[in-house]
Amino acid sequence: MSEQITSIDLSNKGLTEIPEELLEHKDSLEILDISNNNFTDLKPIAEFLSQFPKLTNLNIDLESEEDALLILKSIQNLKFLNQQATDEEDEVDNNNNNINDNNNDIINEETDEPLRQSELNENNENYNNNINDKFNENQMEIPEVQNASLQSEINNFNVIVSNIKKFYEKKPDEVNKFSEEFQDFLKNKIDYINQMINTNTAKYLYALNVYQSKLDIYSFLNQKIISMLKELSSLNKFNNSDLILESLEKIEEYRNASEKDINSIVNKMNKGITELNTNRKNDNNELNKQVKQLKSELNKLKKKNKEYEITTRTLETENKNLNEKNKLLKKDNDKLSGNLFRRANRMIKSETNGNKENNEFLPDSKNNIFDLKSLFENPHEKVILSQSNSRILAKNYLIDIINDIYKNKIISDKKNIQNQIPKYTMEQYLFNYLKSKYGLKKLIVEWSIKILNGIKLYSKENAEICLFGLLLRNELDENYSIQILNKIKETVKKLIKELVNNFQKYENIINGNTYMDETLWKTIANILYKDDIKFIEQLIQKIEDFIESKIENVELLMQMGKKILFNDFLNLVIMFNLNIRKNYLENLVEMFREVDDGRYGIITGEGFVEIIQRANLYNQDNIESKVQRLLELVDENEFNNIRFTDVVDAFDKEYVEDENGKKIKILDKIALAK
Repeated sequence: MSEQITSIDLSNKGLTEIPEELLEHKDSLEILDISNNNFTDLKPIAEFLSQFPKLTNLNIDLESEEDALLILKSIQNLKFLNQQATDEEDEVDNNNNNINDNNNDIINEETDEPLRQSELNENNENYNNNINDKFNENQMEIPEVQNASLQSEINNFNVIVSNIKKFYEKKPDEVNKFSEEFQDFLKNKIDYINQMINTNTAKYLYALNVYQSKLDIYSFLNQKIISMLKELSSLNKFNNSDLILESLEKIEEYRNASEKDINSIVNKMNKGITELNTNRKNDNNELNKQVKQLKSELNKLKKKNKEYEITTRTLETENKNLNEKNKLLKKDNDKLSGNLFRRANRMIKSETNGNKENNEFLPDSKNNIFDLKSLFENPHEKVILSQSNSRILAKNYLIDIINDIYKNKIISDKKNIQNQIPKYTMEQYLFNYLKSKYGLKKLIVEWSIKILNGIKLYSKENAEICLFGLLLRNELDENYSIQILNKIKETVKKLIKELVNNFQKYENIINGNTYMDETLWKTIANILYKDDIKFIEQLIQKIEDFIESKIENVELLMQMGKKILFNDFLNLVIMFNLNIRKNYLENLVEMFREVDDGRYGIITGEGFVEIIQRANLYNQDNIESKVQRLLELVDENEFNNIRFTDVVDAFDKEYVEDENGKKIKILDKIALAK
């Protein structure tokens, strides 16, 4: 079997025509150098070379553009002519590169000259005559031995090297350092291969070492990527992740190809190379394990980076909103804060003159400091600033204060019942709470302003603060609303625990370390409102709108999916329920306010009867006894001091007939009235 030659160097031979013997290699020849000869007519040269279908790289002296076109038309598969790519798409910018992609030769940094193809000694004629006889016959039948070449990997090296340089594109020093290291490493491998050729090493050993050199080069590049990842991990940040992942995948692909070639050689040769094969497999298995671990770590970093981007965008948006809100705090100060100070002065005088027992503020519309008619007419009205420039309370601190007020009001209500005095409205108790904590008028007013400012500032975004504002404005009833707030918290936590069925994952979700995925939060929404499809659809839409508002980048939203943190989900569910309850009581609130002219949250027995008349609850039969029953229910101690919460509780317990004669709760009848 004749030997397949892939590369021939006939430069500087003084040739006037190409030797006919070259046709013996027309089916295998890929690289030909016939430069610096004495050809006078290129036309017969071009016709002769057109018979070489695999010829892709040609060096030849050209005198004009017409000569170049003649060569290109004659040799259809030619990719490189005189070290220049014939197709512009194959050209690679080689600025500061040590690997020249245009001619597939390796650059020597010291001379800036290409290492000639002949230096790689790819021409098998240089060592064909001195092969060990006992391996010769078998080796001639192994294609992997005949095709062993570093030249075939040049483009693959270039792709990975180019990606690494792109990663360091903003660090020229790192690019130069890497280029020097890679060039030295590559040249050492080439010198080692050339040394084997010069010592007439057996072909199969030469081929094995060529493929092993490929693996070593890919290992070098792989280790470089590992060091890059360690640098990024320390910063907890990652850029160009797709580029690095692509490089890892290509290294694995090219390494597997080389490993396949080595296996083919080893399996066809005698047992004398078994030990070499075993060692190589162990090394490559370890490398394979490292690559898999790297890919796993890389995917984790990518996921963490995406979550980091979402958190950053969310914080930027919240910070922007807070800055805008803070600007509003500097306006419209004197008018509203002046009213509050004047009411405080009147209240203090009233208390001093009235000699109230225990110095507590008792329900009395005439001395009510917290007449919120002007302060809460519009729940989203601009915030007031006190004349002493009181600062805005932090959101979580305000929530803690509100919860403490709820806790102490329960104690206060029990105490009032024991002392045979009316319970306070939430508005009245707020003043008593501040008075018991601070005592001085100035501090009471100052803290009341801080709390009211906080309510105005955070009501749109926080359900618990929004609820407290609604209670102060007598738009919701205390008992049901506070109970439903706590009930929702408990129910949602319980559902998450049952659905995830993993305590650690449950803890991570509750503590905000892990997002709730779309399946989880939609399942909970369906369970909470399983009897009302309309409510389910409305809640899901609100949650999806919230997620989209937090993630402005559409591509990032698609990658992350519709995930939400537990506290955000819980807040949206509570806010949704508050709006349902608020709409349900809307008609009753309007009736109550029509009777409560001063908006103090307290009406008399006569006012309560007027609400019954406005609601048209009864016909004329036994109306007096029915009204009297309701009066006893709403004001059993006959204080003639009825809160909005008392009215809601009474109407929730008593039934009347609807238009069809069916018994329904009074509260339902008022809510359904047009």
